[in-house]
Order: sequence, then structure tokens, then C-alpha cells
Amino acid sequence: KLMVNNHYVLGEYSNLLLFKFYYNDKVAEKLIVDLNGKFSCFSYAFSGVSNGDDEYHIIVNHNNCNVNSKISNKCIGLDGSSIKIQIDSILKKGNDNCVIDQTSRILTLGEVAATVVPNMFIDDDSVEARHGSVISSFSDEELFYLMSRGISEDEAISLLMKGFIFSNLVIDMEKRAKIFQVLQNL
Repeated sequence: KLMVNNHYVLGEYSNLLLFKFYYNDKVAEKLIVDLNGKFSCFSYAFSGVSNGDDEYHIIVNHNNCNVNSKISNKCIGLDGSSIKIQIDSILKKGNDNCVIDQTSRILTLGEVAATVVPNMFIDDDSVEARHGSVISSFSDEELFYLMSRGISEDEAISLLMKGFIFSNLVIDMEKRAKIFQVLQNL
């Protein structure tokens, strides 16, 4: 079980890159990022496997001109789990030339309660904003392709899970091996 509250404040020309992987029974996380300085940048890449009840709330305050945020969430929900991801990107009038990018994808393996709430509260016209959210399982085409190459369905799902999780992370080989071991045991 994991409860996390983090608050980051970025000054002028600051750049925060945050890569995370979770596999816990229950997660309650709140992340607040204040982009206070001009030309500050926040990049967030999260990959997780949910085995229980996971709730993530990400709040990014774009408090100056020329600030950027890029948020990418990739979660796998195992049978019986629940995942809620809420992202609040906030930009007030006068903070122009900003970029806001939110993407979230939850892959469901079995019965999963999955919710994505991609909020963008933008009060300025000079902003580049994008968001995308997908909740799905692996496609039949992905599984068919691998199985047509002689890979069993269980092995195909395992390969797709690993590719999905690792495609979002930039980590060293030691951490990669630990995450690989977690995924191998699912």
C-alpha cells in the first residue's frame, strides 16, 4: 500500500523529468507541479500495473509564460483492479506561449474499473494543448500477429505487457531488470 504526496516548484529555465513504475496493491498519489519560472518544463512518464485500487491525481499549474508540460501515463489493470487517473492542467490568462500535453492509456486484463479524467482549465488563447485517453485491452490483431509466429497466447500477452510498460520509461539496466522480473512473475 502506497500513499504519496509530492509538490515540485520549478523556477526559470528549470527542467524536471520524472519517470515512475508502480506495482502495488493500493496506491493513492497526489502530485502537484508549479511551473513558476519562464521556460520551465515538466515531463512525466508513468507506467504501472494495478493489482488493487489505484488512484492518481496530477495537478500542473502553468504559472508563467513559455512553460511546457508533457504527461504520459500507461497502466495495466489486472482482473479485479480499479484505476483512476485525474490530470488537471491549469493555465491562467496572461500566461501565453505554453504547451500542455496529456496522454493516458489503461490496458485492461479482465474485469477492471478504469477511469481517466483529463481536465484542462485554460484561460488564454495563446496555448498549444493536446490530450488523449484510451481504455482498452490488447487488440485481437496484436495477439493474432504474435500467435501466427508460433507464440502462445500467454507469451504474446506477456510480450505486449513488457513492451507497453517499457515504452514509457527511460531507466538504467538495473531498474529495467527489476521491472522485468516483476512483469515476468505476473
